[in-house]
Amino acid sequence: MSDVPGWLMRSCRQDAPPGWDKPVRPPGKPVIDEASARRSKLLLRICFIFFGLFGLNVLLGKAQIVFGFDLGVLLPDVAEFLLLLVSALFFTLAALAREKAVDSRGEGSGA
Repeated sequence: MSDVPGWLMRSCRQDAPPGWDKPVRPPGKPVIDEASARRSKLLLRICFIFFGLFGLNVLLGKAQIVFGFDLGVLLPDVAEFLLLLVSALFFTLAALAREKAVDSRGEGSGA
């Protein structure tokens, strides 16, 4: 006899195939256009670079306020907004390139 309580034994499926308790992930869509897939990855990297610069500028601005540093490298408000705008633009372009790479035009409500 095992040391497992009866209620636990009843809740475990004895006849289940191996791996039945692992979450099921639907397979990803196959890539149809390799050039668009590469373009998507490049645009996403550019997006992350611009967003990283934006985040670094925000953290340096916070450090300047908290610690009283006088850093002359902080971007002004408009330049900071344009940096975030360019980051969002590249993110949108990467998403559109990825949709083209997997050819998901006819599956949504848009087409």
